[in-house]
Amino acid sequence: WLEKQCLSSIYSLIHEQKSSALCLSGGGIRSATFNLGILQGLARKRLIGEFDYLSTVSGGGYIGSWLTAWIHRHKRGVDGVMHELSEKPTSALEPDPPEVSHLRTYSNYLSPQTGLLSADTWTLAATVIRNLFLNWLVFIPLLLAVLMFPRIYVAAIRQLPSNHPAGDLWEPWSLAIGIILSLIGVTYVGRYLPSKDDRKSSQRRFLWECLLPMVLAAIAVTFFWARFQDAKPWHGWKTYMGIVNTEPESYKIGFIILVTLVILVGWAFYLYSRRSAIARYVDDTRRLHNKNVTWKVALNILLSIVIIIIAGYVTGYLLWKVSDHFRQGFLFGSPNDPQNPFGHARTYAIFAVPLLMALLMMAATLLIGLTSRYNSDDEQEWFARYSGWILIVIVGWLVVSSMVLSSADVADNKNWATGEPIWPSWSKLLAVVVGIVSGIITLVGGFSAKTQVYIQGGENKPSRKESQKGMGATLLKRLASLAAPIFFIFLIVVLSIVTNSLLEKFSPVLKDVFNKTGVVEYKQGDFSEGQNWRQADFEGRQQIDFENNPRQYNYIRPEAPRKMTYHRDIVLFSGMRLLIVTTILLGLFGWIMGLLIDTGKFSIHSMYANRLKRAYLGASRKKRRPNWFTNFDSADDLPIHELRPALFNENSFRDLPGLIHDLNNEHDQLSDDLRQNLSPTTRALMKEYKPTDDPSDELVRALCQDLNKLLDGDCIYVEKRHEEHQKEIIEQMVKQGLQDEGRILLNRLYLEESYPNRIKGIYEKLKDKRLGRPLPIVNIALNLMKGDKLAWQERKAETFTVSPLHSGNHLLGYRRSSSYGGERGITLGTAFTISGAAASPNMGYMISSPLVSFLMAMFNVRLGWWLGNPGPAGNRTFKRDVPQFAAGPVVVEALSMTDDKSSYVYLSDGGHFENLGLYEMVLRRCHLIVVSDASTDP
Repeated sequence: WLEKQCLSSIYSLIHEQKSSALCLSGGGIRSATFNLGILQGLARKRLIGEFDYLSTVSGGGYIGSWLTAWIHRHKRGVDGVMHELSEKPTSALEPDPPEVSHLRTYSNYLSPQTGLLSADTWTLAATVIRNLFLNWLVFIPLLLAVLMFPRIYVAAIRQLPSNHPAGDLWEPWSLAIGIILSLIGVTYVGRYLPSKDDRKSSQRRFLWECLLPMVLAAIAVTFFWARFQDAKPWHGWKTYMGIVNTEPESYKIGFIILVTLVILVGWAFYLYSRRSAIARYVDDTRRLHNKNVTWKVALNILLSIVIIIIAGYVTGYLLWKVSDHFRQGFLFGSPNDPQNPFGHARTYAIFAVPLLMALLMMAATLLIGLTSRYNSDDEQEWFARYSGWILIVIVGWLVVSSMVLSSADVADNKNWATGEPIWPSWSKLLAVVVGIVSGIITLVGGFSAKTQVYIQGGENKPSRKESQKGMGATLLKRLASLAAPIFFIFLIVVLSIVTNSLLEKFSPVLKDVFNKTGVVEYKQGDFSEGQNWRQADFEGRQQIDFENNPRQYNYIRPEAPRKMTYHRDIVLFSGMRLLIVTTILLGLFGWIMGLLIDTGKFSIHSMYANRLKRAYLGASRKKRRPNWFTNFDSADDLPIHELRPALFNENSFRDLPGLIHDLNNEHDQLSDDLRQNLSPTTRALMKEYKPTDDPSDELVRALCQDLNKLLDGDCIYVEKRHEEHQKEIIEQMVKQGLQDEGRILLNRLYLEESYPNRIKGIYEKLKDKRLGRPLPIVNIALNLMKGDKLAWQERKAETFTVSPLHSGNHLLGYRRSSSYGGERGITLGTAFTISGAAASPNMGYMISSPLVSFLMAMFNVRLGWWLGNPGPAGNRTFKRDVPQFAAGPVVVEALSMTDDKSSYVYLSDGGHFENLGLYEMVLRRCHLIVVSDASTDP
């Protein structure tokens, strides 16, 4: 009740302010140009300063930030800007103020000088290539390391012989590990099935404590099954598996018992975790209905055990039968099969784990079906969700492993037995062309995915031209969705072929280290009769023994040329040690590169940001001193919190040389305190300053930054110093909604009184209703590709704002902009660049498919930016301007797993949430809102 009353009072106070807002919509450079005309019209009517808020999105943010920076730097503030914008031209040749002329100069802000012979054009190309190369140094090795795991699995099921010192241990230990991991997964199911005493868990815990152990168990069990027949008895363990004998047919008994026991353990955990609920049920029934239902509960438990034994028997039998036939047919191959018998191990690696996972899903289905009379709807839905995740694993394993292990066939294009081409010779060229074209369509479609969005119904319908543009954008978006899978397959196949070349290069190097080789090179006589092809030495050389193996045949054609099936040989015969060491080296290299290379700074965000700042924030700098070679000046940008009216800027001083002299030479208490708390850089610049010269721009900026830090600190603030004016100042602050600026205003007032001839007064301005007006609000989208807010599952984003006061949103919380997003706080340039980050792998409702997201991230089409979470999850990260390990968030970005629960959040174009800037003004209860919608301007 108290909270509701407080909120009601706050809302009433906000409504009493009768705030007004000017909203400038998104739409890129087109919107910025259109809204410039709107601002000029408002300036002629002297209305800009009458708005309380200036809410901007994307292109509207460009021109809104240009206006904000100009007001901040102008000696007369908003009045001076309105005067210059509305003043009649004094020259026909130069009709606009310099700030507007600067915009015209940089209308092509990315490449001011266009043309093939322009250095700006080639600089853009060089920047894109450099950034792509540096990003690939991080992500390609990491991706290659991930793609090595299917190869390692093939090597594991084929290349560790029974006569190897570890050969007797691998099979029993793999089975034991599989059983333990399956028990972990099953016990999670038993503990967290929904019930009246529902235990709290999370999807993250389910993935780590249930799904991952089950997947690893499937890998371990399929490895055991692949090598089971050839393993030597180890302390009689194979006899125990067969119960009475070691005939293969009898192994199924032990296998069925193991499966049944695993399920029973899960059911036991379920009953144990629900023991209190069962006891309450028995007691409540006895107390309320005077019935003893203990026997009924015991009977239900006994019946459940019988059902589980039946389900376990059926599941275990099917697992054994299907696995055995699958193993015999795919791992060994047929004696009459003319194809490469080694290729069957590849087929086993592709299908074995998915098949086992499918049987596990079938077991869950069978169990929930047989116990359907006793289970609740919640438990049935839980198992449905569980089965859905298993399906994700099945499809993912099939797709990735088949692409990695079958890429060799595409590269070789040779029949193993005959040496004849599988496809026509021109098929390779066609595949390359199709792959490249699909990649271009995917990236262009993703980059241009900001399609026209119209409200259905109503009188305002799009024109024919607008409809055609909308249809074209929609068609491009759909083509990108169709082309993305093709390009994804092409990319994985290319990377797999690159991996083959990499393994061939690594093999001689590791041979010198291990004094062995890991990749087979075919030579006449390497594979001959009298060797067992299922046994291999540790580095992959296969041998065949016709006397002891009924499945032998001469599979090497005498006329087969060396390396006829080069890529297939590397996939099938690469040694375990070679694969593991290569995987470790690739992962380690990618991780080190991720620590050294800031992938965020080498995205196209930084390229855009530098040019946008030059075009829109550099316009109002009178003493701009760009680098002679690049034409960039880092001082164009400014921390957004410095836009607060009480803080110092270059126009805050009456006599800056005199203030510098006082701080250098006066020895009163305040001057000593200020001097000691200035940064070493500022003190050094002040000592070098000569009174006969104007203070350098560098000195002015450094002194303002230090003084602004002190305004919000304890160096100046002493309660007795402020007693005289404290009450009156606070009253004015409440009227202007500046309560949060209390200490800053009081400190500023004391400095003005202490240096009256040096610092301009702000107290009289405080009585002006337009002080600090309009307050800029930069609207951004916080992406939620993996969010749990189902109402926003189409929009896939939530609101996020940056203002001179705070950054964040009402859902997560806010941080002071002075301490958020960098040592000096988030800058105005960073804010409006993010707000205009139209091309992004996770662009809210604009993105067409997760594959498009992955490929856009892979090819560095990333305009968005990662910053610390403004909520409690970002307590350790909100002050950072970039993530500590920049590659980690970008991987999350590529996999479309962005949310608002992590320590970092992914921010992009505000139009990916709402493109008018209206939403936040409604939240602020503005009574008058003027919207300039240039998003559909032709």
